[in-house]
Amino acid sequence: MNEDYMFEEEVDKNKEPEKTVNETTPEVGAGYYYNQQPSNTGMAIGSFVSGLLALLFFSVGVNLLVALISIALGIVFLTKTNEIQGRTLAKVGIVVSIISIILFVGSVIWILPNAENLTQMYDSLPYYNGVKY
Repeated sequence: MNEDYMFEEEVDKNKEPEKTVNETTPEVGAGYYYNQQPSNTGMAIGSFVSGLLALLFFSVGVNLLVALISIALGIVFLTKTNEIQGRTLAKVGIVVSIISIILFVGSVIWILPNAENLTQMYDSLPYYNGVKY
């Protein structure tokens, strides 16, 4: 039998029965099903987004504050809620924040010993029309 072609009887067998709407069923497009609690993943999303921002701006000192906020949001979400949804986002937010802190500390450790070389290099640049390049 060719899989591309199905008889009407076979199509009807594979169909799910249509659900009837009554007073207890929420309207179509309400965004939730009957007896389903709304998701509470705001802290996990906040942890993930602030972790990405901390990683994006790891060379700026503000990233430490943003990374610490991200770690705090992720830990609070993982410990205070039993939601399965969002656990991965919270964990990724924590890991990315730790990576951004490591990159910031590494860049500071690399730049501070070379600060004198960087100023000498900047001072040796030529001038053009009174503007230093």
